[in-house]
Amino acid sequence: MKMLGMFLAIAGLLCFSPSAFGELSVEDLEKIRQIVSEVEVRLGERIDEVEVRLGKRIDEVEVRLGKRIDEVEGQLNQRIISESQALGKRIDFQGHLIIALIVAILVIIPYFLLQTQGVFAISELRSVIKLTF
Repeated sequence: MKMLGMFLAIAGLLCFSPSAFGELSVEDLEKIRQIVSEVEVRLGERIDEVEVRLGKRIDEVEVRLGKRIDEVEGQLNQRIISESQALGKRIDFQGHLIIALIVAILVIIPYFLLQTQGVFAISELRSVIKLTF
């Protein structure tokens, strides 16, 4: 209870001090306006400085990102070229396999058919080959 009483006494003294009832003169208001305008000017200058720094920083980041994008694009192009070359080699190999299979079908199968029938002769094989081509 003593603490509450002491608190109220201090608060009362602070509220009833002479400065609480004082009035602001025109000079005081002018000083306040001057201080506010100075603060406003300084804040404006700081904001301009920050805008300039941010603009420079954004430009730097754009340049770095542009370089990085160019690097990645170059790497992707090289990889696409190498993959397409490897794919071309595989397609060529498969094409050769298909040609070999066709040759096998046209030559070897008639050979075995003739041999199993017992009618194998070089002249007959030549005639069969001429018929198939």
